[in-house]
Amino acid sequence: MSQENVEVVRRFIDAWQRDSDAMIEFLDPDIQWAPVEESHTPSHGHEGARRLREGWLDNWDEHQLDVEEMLDKGDQVVAAMRLRGRGKLSGVEVELVQYSQFTVRNRRITHIYEHAARAEALKAAGLRD
Repeated sequence: MSQENVEVVRRFIDAWQRDSDAMIEFLDPDIQWAPVEESHTPSHGHEGARRLREGWLDNWDEHQLDVEEMLDKGDQVVAAMRLRGRGKLSGVEVELVQYSQFTVRNRRITHIYEHAARAEALKAAGLRD
């Protein structure tokens, strides 16, 4: 089941980069998504996920998201993703790695928790380095 969950997450990330409608296919209707940015409140449901995605993308002129690593244990998947982008207002180029912890049940993502540190994401998912 774990490899199947990894594939669900991988397909979700690909869909997220295309459009909101594509990503919804992989999300449970009651999805709970906690972004890493302190200024954003957690979202709930498909509409909340759409708002979170669109709000985040509104800040970038250009962006690229590449999955560098995926680790899993049962229904938990942690993805390390490298973000490269240029801020829409500032024009500043940014490159960082973000870690997202996904819970997958019945081939749908039920929870997404974003973390700034790899160790934090792994610990939350019950994984070890």
